[in-house]
Order: sequence, then structure tokens, then C-alpha cells
Amino acid sequence: MATQLLNADADLATIQDLLGHSQITTTQRYCRVANLKVQRDYYKAMKVVLQRTQAQDQEEGQNMDLRELS
Repeated sequence: MATQLLNADADLATIQDLLGHSQITTTQRYCRVANLKVQRDYYKAMKVVLQRTQAQDQEEGQNMDLRELS
């Protein structure tokens, strides 16, 4: 149950409360991060990185155009 909740993006503290654990480390033992969650988190982070990179590239291109006009 803990792993399924974690894979469904439930917060670890919420899972801790549901399972009645006083220590978060106990909950962590019950939650095994599945490859599906790792993949999802990776692609989500990479999407942000790519968006930032593209925005920086566009900004640099605009700055270069302005320098050429001067």
C-alpha cells in the first residue's frame, strides 16, 4: 500500500500518518520507489530543464541580433 501511494504521488508525510508511524524512517522502509515514479520524476525535471535552456537560447539570440543592429 505504501509503495502504491508513493507511486501515485502521495506525500511521504501523508503515508506516514495513514500507516500510523511515529518515525518517518519507518515509513521510508515500507516505501520502495518503483522505476515508474523515478522515470516520471526524471522526465518532469528534464522538461523544466529543456524549457529553461530554450528560453536562454532565445534570449541570447535576441541579444546577438541587437548587437548586430548597433
